[in-house]
Amino acid sequence: MHKLKKNIKILLFFKLTWILPVFLFVSCFKIDINSIHSQNKGKLKSNTDKLKPFVFETIMKGLPKNQAKPSTKFSGILDQSKIEELKIGQIDEKDYFGLEEILVQFFNTYYSDMDFSQKKVLFLSLKEKIKNIDLTLDLGANDDGQYFDENLGLINITDLNINNLDDQKFYEEQINIYKSKSLDEFLKNKEKHLFIEEKLIAEKRQWNPVVKLIFHINIARFYLYFIKLSQELTRNIIISIIDFAIKLDDSKKEESKISQQINELFEQKENLKIKSEKEQEENKPAKSDSPKPSQKIDQEIQALKEKLKTVKENNFLTLKSLVKEMNQFLKEFFDPKIHYSMNSEYVFQNEPQLYINNQLAYGKFFQFFTENLKDKYDEFGIDSPFSIMGKDKTNLVKKYFLPLIKD
Repeated sequence: MHKLKKNIKILLFFKLTWILPVFLFVSCFKIDINSIHSQNKGKLKSNTDKLKPFVFETIMKGLPKNQAKPSTKFSGILDQSKIEELKIGQIDEKDYFGLEEILVQFFNTYYSDMDFSQKKVLFLSLKEKIKNIDLTLDLGANDDGQYFDENLGLINITDLNINNLDDQKFYEEQINIYKSKSLDEFLKNKEKHLFIEEKLIAEKRQWNPVVKLIFHINIARFYLYFIKLSQELTRNIIISIIDFAIKLDDSKKEESKISQQINELFEQKENLKIKSEKEQEENKPAKSDSPKPSQKIDQEIQALKEKLKTVKENNFLTLKSLVKEMNQFLKEFFDPKIHYSMNSEYVFQNEPQLYINNQLAYGKFFQFFTENLKDKYDEFGIDSPFSIMGKDKTNLVKKYFLPLIKD
């Protein structure tokens, strides 16, 4: 086989003023193509040596692993001064504040015994604060061409000595994604390879160095997108919960008020009946030249019943619409494809320095889904996020996600 005499050098420069994951720092990846063949031979020999334990070298090395269970340094509930002082998104091109603190204090407030009228004021204030915030993490890059060596895509796969057919196919897919710079293509491909490292671990096989490199670069290219997406979904779910909770409370109060009016009219009618019976016992003649008061009450009751029916129908449709919207956000957030989903130790993308805690968010949203929405799907005729997601992804959620969100 023809041996390339040159080294492939890929430089990724990222202008950072705060700590980000390892592969987003000023980095230099260097692979000597002439040595790949011997490296692969060495790895195969090592992996078949039964006397040595297999230690898998993950592509995620250096990034924060999942917590054993969700945890956070934040606590407390919302109040007006906290909401006004909240820092969200990128501040002065220097600091970035994710939604971890808001997430914690919102749900602490939601589940508190505070009167809902007070919660409503705080929730509406919080919604106003966060609804239009730009959650982009801007590193000042105008064109990722300045960070990625465009010649990488010209490497001939036959020159790289990738003998495993799965590796060859995956490498070709990653090269095409690299050339296209297409997020959609990256996501489509990621869906096919969720928890790809679990397969390698099961086979006791390490990454091919070249395959690992190009995959690493593609992850880096779209890394900031996933930060933004997770925070936007977190924001949208919080707002949709606020809208749903307030509408549900308003609906109950509106329907209860009309029902109370109907009950009061029934009481009036019953009192008139008792009065009429008493008058008959006293042999007082009933007036026949005017409508009976009970008839007027019956008309009012009927009108209120029709009003209540219309109000219930309108509230039902509004609540159904809100649940459908929330359901779509939850479906997107619960989907393994927007998280690391690389292996059992790298399921969630958590960035403590950026106040991003997707593991905690997943737990909070799943709790809300379980306690407040499950019984609504049949009522509204809506499929749950996991029904929409499908059996395969749901099984991945059960296997890798749920064990990491239990307190």
